[in-house]
Amino acid sequence: YFAYGAGYAAIRTSKAATSVACPWPFPETKVYDPNGFYEENGQPGPYFAGQRISLVDAVFGPVFRYFDVFERVADARFFDAAPRVRAWRSVLSQRASVRAAVAHDHPQRLEAFLRERRSALSRRMARVDGAAVEAAVR
Repeated sequence: YFAYGAGYAAIRTSKAATSVACPWPFPETKVYDPNGFYEENGQPGPYFAGQRISLVDAVFGPVFRYFDVFERVADARFFDAAPRVRAWRSVLSQRASVRAAVAHDHPQRLEAFLRERRSALSRRMARVDGAAVEAAVR
C-alpha cells in the first residue's frame, strides 16, 4: 500500500497525471478515447453493431439512462468528446423497450437514492442545487 500511495503522490505532485488519472474531477470527466478508437470504429448505423439492435445495445440502453441523471444532477457532460456515442445513446433512449424497462419515475427515484448516499456525488448535487438557487435569487 505504501508503494502505491507514494507512486500516486509522485504522479500527482509532478503534474504528470491527466484529468482521467485524477480522482473524478466532474467538470473535466470525459470519455477517455485519446486515439479516437471509439469514434473511428464500429459499424455505420444507429446501433452498436450497425442497423440491427444487439445484446450490447440491450445492456447499454439502461446504463445510459443513469448518465442522463448523473449529467443533470452533477452538472457534468460525460460524452461531449464522443459524438457517435451521444448519437447511439439518443437512439437507444427513444426505443420503447428501453423506456418501458423501468418505472416512469425512475429518474426521480434514482436522484433521491443518490442524495441519500452521502457520497461525493450527493455532495456535488447539493453544491449544484445551491448554485441554482443562488442564480434564481439574482
